[in-house]
Amino acid sequence: MFDEATDVLAVEKLDGENVAVEFDESFTPTSIHRRDGARGDPSKNGYDMAEVPLWDEDESHYTEGIANAFGRGWIDYIESPGLAWGELVGPRLQGNRYDLDKHYWVPFAYARERLVYESYGEYPTGYDALRDWFLEQELNPLFYRKMNGGIPFDQAKAESSTEGIIFTHPEPDRITGPRMAKLKPTMFPEYHTEDG
Repeated sequence: MFDEATDVLAVEKLDGENVAVEFDESFTPTSIHRRDGARGDPSKNGYDMAEVPLWDEDESHYTEGIANAFGRGWIDYIESPGLAWGELVGPRLQGNRYDLDKHYWVPFAYARERLVYESYGEYPTGYDALRDWFLEQELNPLFYRKMNGGIPFDQAKAESSTEGIIFTHPEPDRITGPRMAKLKPTMFPEYHTEDG
């Protein structure tokens, strides 16, 4: 995938909870699903998706996140009704990396349009170049910046960090579906050395 850099999108990997929302024909949410058990693709790893009750008070951050996605217009990026995947972020998730006072469900369809590192593909994409981009230059936290009023990139980098990038090829494989690769700074051995 990395040798096709001009065709690949480099999308910020958000740090929250992977959540699927089922939409009916009028884009009304009908069910919410979250991972229940092992990580990865349920068809390959054997875990189940747990349904979250739409109006459960203890799970209200899910419905709050979806409502806020509607309020921001992010649902408009989803092309068709059915199951749509996204990342739920906010105060109750992963230490609230984005310093949010509410929960937001960020559809991956939105992220692929609005949280893209546009310079990817303009530079070499070999191991050394990617390592330097991730570890020396550090990735700009696009979502953090967007959610905090468009603050300057230097300020965003000082206040937050990026979990990683999802490299997404626009043309799915005819057998396996979407072609994606996740890369995080922690995946480089140099990240774990004293100098890295």
